[in-house]
Amino acid sequence: MALSAQSQLAFSEQLLTLLNAGLPLLNAVQLIQSSANTDSQPWLQEIQIQLKKGNSFSQSLASQRNLFSVELINLIRVSERTGDMQLALKIINQQLESQIQLKQKIRQALTYPITTLASSFLLLIVMMLWVIPVFKEVFENFQADLPMPTRVLIQISTIIQSHFFDFETLHLLHISSESGLLANMLSKRANSLSDQLSKQLNNLGQTLEPLLIILIGIIIGGLVIVLYLPIFHLGQIV
Repeated sequence: MALSAQSQLAFSEQLLTLLNAGLPLLNAVQLIQSSANTDSQPWLQEIQIQLKKGNSFSQSLASQRNLFSVELINLIRVSERTGDMQLALKIINQQLESQIQLKQKIRQALTYPITTLASSFLLLIVMMLWVIPVFKEVFENFQADLPMPTRVLIQISTIIQSHFFDFETLHLLHISSESGLLANMLSKRANSLSDQLSKQLNNLGQTLEPLLIILIGIIIGGLVIVLYLPIFHLGQIV
């Protein structure tokens, strides 16, 4: 199972700090392990074993059962050829930070639509189970045929009701929810894509909000109109 972007970032940041302080790579990994949590101990120990065997750092990372991203390993491999691992780690940190920020923006952009849709669905269920049955009892006293849309709505409500044990149960359910140039280019490209996606996510959230409001208005308005159609027809009969 791959390490989270946050875990990879923490490791990369610690390693960069120690390398900048002048520690050799193996000693830096050993120092990181000394303060690491229990979950990180096995793969940190295995990296040290691989390094002591004479394997390169990129080979040591690649041997860890896909714990690290391909991009991270490739940048480390490039740095081993150019001799500038600190630059590679800086780029890795930037990319991982961008990934984390993008995930947060995606969650923020989706929170409102998902919450709105869930609330709308719950409102529809409430209307189907409580509101429409009340209108059904009123309509049964009419001495006239109900309009087709109203009959269909009542039938849908009846079907939904038949799939729930009782109102108390429903209530409980509701409560329950290769080079330095290459490395530099990759860094700029990652930043560019990150900025583009950020703008798209912001635009998505701004676009969805009014559309969802309009959609909810249409749904609720349509239900109200369908429910009151028999009353309008009754007025015509009288």
